[in-house]
Amino acid sequence: MADSSLDFVKELGENLLSQTRILFRQYARCCDGTISREGLKRSLGKTHKKIASLLLRGLECDDTKTSGTCRELYWYRERLWRFLDHAGMEPTNNANERCVIRSSGENDRLAPKAKVVAVLWRQC
Repeated sequence: MADSSLDFVKELGENLLSQTRILFRQYARCCDGTISREGLKRSLGKTHKKIASLLLRGLECDDTKTSGTCRELYWYRERLWRFLDHAGMEPTNNANERCVIRSSGENDRLAPKAKVVAVLWRQC
């Protein structure tokens, strides 16, 4: 979004990126012990609300790709914050992607999406 040629979409993307940077900066502080998990939750309260508000704005966008992305993210918005309630859970899907990469071999006939589902199911 931030690299869009459409001014509204570009501004929306830049604002979402700004909030994402705040999220990861605070998460890093929690990981290094600078703030507690409760401190992380408190520090991200405004960020959580701001991201939800930005996604709602994106829903009303005339650009179908942007509105679709915002719709999907808004639909799953509470799931995006689960890492706050579960120690050891990252705010990214990097761990799951690493599992998929490790689990895929040359003889693996599963389609990529099926691999992801299989790995996620094994982790649950």
